[in-house]
Amino acid sequence: MGDLLIWVSKDGLFDFRKISVDENDTIQLKLGREPANGEHIDLDLSVPVARSPYPGISEELISENEQKLAEENLIRKEYIDSWIQPEEVKLFAADRKIDSSRLVSVFSRSMGNYNEIISFISIVPDSLIEKALLLLEGLADKDLRDTKSVILADHLFYCNMPVEKLKEESFKSNLQYTLNPRIGNEMLGPWRSYFRSALPEQLVTDSRQDPSLIISYINENIKLDEEENYYKTPITPIGVHELKVSDSWSRSICFVAICRSMGIPARLEEGRLIPQYYKDSVWHDVYFAGQVQPSEKKGYIRISSTEKKPVPEYYTHFTLARFENGRYMTLAYDYNRKATDFREEISLPPGKYMLVTGNRISDSRILSDLTFFELRENEHKKIIISLRKETTESKNLGHVDIEAISKLFQDKNNMITSIKTHGLVLIWIDPDNEPTRHIFNDLPILKSELDSWGGYFVFLNAKTSLATGFDPSSLKGLPLNSLFSNDYNFEIFKSALSVNSLSGNNLPHVLVADNEGNIVYASSGYRVGVGEQILKHVK
Repeated sequence: MGDLLIWVSKDGLFDFRKISVDENDTIQLKLGREPANGEHIDLDLSVPVARSPYPGISEELISENEQKLAEENLIRKEYIDSWIQPEEVKLFAADRKIDSSRLVSVFSRSMGNYNEIISFISIVPDSLIEKALLLLEGLADKDLRDTKSVILADHLFYCNMPVEKLKEESFKSNLQYTLNPRIGNEMLGPWRSYFRSALPEQLVTDSRQDPSLIISYINENIKLDEEENYYKTPITPIGVHELKVSDSWSRSICFVAICRSMGIPARLEEGRLIPQYYKDSVWHDVYFAGQVQPSEKKGYIRISSTEKKPVPEYYTHFTLARFENGRYMTLAYDYNRKATDFREEISLPPGKYMLVTGNRISDSRILSDLTFFELRENEHKKIIISLRKETTESKNLGHVDIEAISKLFQDKNNMITSIKTHGLVLIWIDPDNEPTRHIFNDLPILKSELDSWGGYFVFLNAKTSLATGFDPSSLKGLPLNSLFSNDYNFEIFKSALSVNSLSGNNLPHVLVADNEGNIVYASSGYRVGVGEQILKHVK
């Protein structure tokens, strides 16, 4: 029962309103709203109310479940231990005269898919080893864990771009937009060899000089159907060409695949996701039959921010959207891309745009802002990302006995001094449960900011004495001053804290204490963006 933003549009007209679900039954919206250039609208959005959990189960069932989890962890650990080890990789690298550090990195990211990587490298001739490494290093982690050797081989042997061009600074686009088999969110497949044989020979020859011929070929041979692919799961490039029917997203992916198979750099443009090909040092937008092509003129946006706690990130804290047919369509940039990472101006068609910012605060409200603006032809507009702030003063939620916590780590001589300077973050964890794993994934996103704070993170395993096989050293990217200990039966929790807002069972518990031990932030259970909330409360 949180808040919703209701948006209606028809024939290019629109209206919208924020509603609280538990207060509204029916609303009326009148088409024809026209946000003024520069208009700001502040919205305080409430997220769904946290419900009280159901009564707990019996101790007998808890014990039985923990036993099953322990068995599960053992099976998982035995499987992970069976993966290729760094020493084995180094021997394999020495045998092929490959830089072992590069290969160790690739194998560590491939996880359980190491056999496919071995199979692939084993068939690569010495003359193509460097190109093969560039291919593997350019793949996302997920692709390294999924892709079969036959697919990797297809993209290596049928990419005719010389390795010298792939490595040159001025030809980085050849590495990312020619050799790379990943285009969008499609399943990877061996489309290079397929298109070499399936496309008309004349098209293959002529399109390298004039890539626009590929647009004409697709217009003539691929029928557009936006209805049949109901779930919008992208069809593979081979599937599009075989079916001769495609939705627009799959068609765009297919166009890029055809270009890359011929050695023409091509991509889905960051932001609008428009297919583009690279020719004469310029990226050319691609529009198919029936598509309305916007003005070729461009405006330019430069994004910046002075915010530090946190540095605003795309999708998490802000988005840009362009007005099209009554709706603002969000531009697609990398998730968690920091505002400070937009170092170059963004080139966009003139038109109406909307900047959305959101700042989730500790009481589970989101302070949002909508800013409407126009981008004119040849205009260079500066957009400063500034998040709305909470104006209420922080509350004292309890107290932590700093001495009691520091006694857990008597080998850390400077711990007391550090806590009395910076404060402390305490987290009671259950490593087997998803909410705890969520924190372990959340904190690395803000590692640099949390490291600069300099305080200690103390993780206390609140699991019972039943061993779970949890190994803190396997966690990557945690803040520098992260320490681990145990607090079975919540003995430290009960003796070293005075706080009333936490339940003993709803793990993880997250507490931020200042340099005097006063608790300024407390959270229990699953919480979105807990790393960000910690960052906001440390000093």
